[in-house]
Amino acid sequence: MFGDSLVRNSPCSPAYLRQFVAEKSAHGAQHAREVAAMVRSNVRSPNESRLRLLMHGGGLPEPEINYLVEDGSTGRIRELDLAFPEWKVAVEFDGRHHIERVGQWEKDILRREDLEAMGWRFVIITSTSMYVEPRRVLVRIADKIVSAGGPGIRIRDDWQRHFG
Repeated sequence: MFGDSLVRNSPCSPAYLRQFVAEKSAHGAQHAREVAAMVRSNVRSPNESRLRLLMHGGGLPEPEINYLVEDGSTGRIRELDLAFPEWKVAVEFDGRHHIERVGQWEKDILRREDLEAMGWRFVIITSTSMYVEPRRVLVRIADKIVSAGGPGIRIRDDWQRHFG
């Protein structure tokens, strides 16, 4: 999403974007307000933005972005792309670089094992699954939240506007 990228690469903030479009009345202003409301800070990749927007359009709860988890036994800090800390559910986007770079892939596996030992559950999303089966991605995430003790989630179809 361009808004997340703009915030990441400039002094602009989500609040500034929302304020900027709040009083506009030109054609498309309402849509600009809707989009500005979804912009978040600290999103590190376009695909993480797209995944978060898919989740939003599907009616899933708002995840924490780049959530930090401290391992109480080692003091080590681990980061999760998107997280629902109240249920210890992590949603991570794995791009091609996670597999093509063996060192990165191995680090990811060990990090996830450490977090699983602390009770975290993972849903790993690839670009293929996000674009070929977006509804299935939403169902996988919703099911993981429910199995972790979260609320039942009725998947909305608003995601189709961007992924259909």
